[in-house]
Amino acid sequence: GAYDNGTGSTCIMQMLAYFNENKPKRTLKFVWCGSEEMGLLGSIAYANTHKEDLEKYKLCINVDMIGVTIGFDIARVSANNSLVNFINYLSCEVGFPIKVSQGVYSSDSTPFADNGVPALSFARIAPSGGAVIHSRKDVIDYLEPNNYYKTCDFISMFAERLINSKVFPVEREIPENVKLDIEYYFQRKERK
Repeated sequence: GAYDNGTGSTCIMQMLAYFNENKPKRTLKFVWCGSEEMGLLGSIAYANTHKEDLEKYKLCINVDMIGVTIGFDIARVSANNSLVNFINYLSCEVGFPIKVSQGVYSSDSTPFADNGVPALSFARIAPSGGAVIHSRKDVIDYLEPNNYYKTCDFISMFAERLINSKVFPVEREIPENVKLDIEYYFQRKERK
């Protein structure tokens, strides 16, 4: 579990420490969900238990698996395409290569998007033969501190810009194509 998801958990802890020292303009909640691999059970339970609170949430940022030695960074956005463009723009501005796309990522961001909260997941994906999640290869030996900190720093920079923006730039909507992807993901509809 060093890669999946010790790295995501510690990145969130670093963000918590940062925002504890640097008070944000907006209210933040830091949530760790269990049983993701068993069907997003923890995040689904959180969303179901906090339905009224979720109406006030502006964005869910999920961190899932970062820091592998060999791999590439991704962001999957379950929100308006303007957020895809914003992350692409920021990555070019600061020189952080990341593949950004709109859609559903099989992680704890999805139940938030399913409940109308714009959401995204960051991850660093290992190629075949590298770190393997849910296996004996999910150990610290496949992780590289510089890659971990580069990704964590980019996520923190992204979060800080949104959190402290004068006007929150993310529209609180889930586009129809993403809603449909969520329906397929949770097997409430069949793909045609």
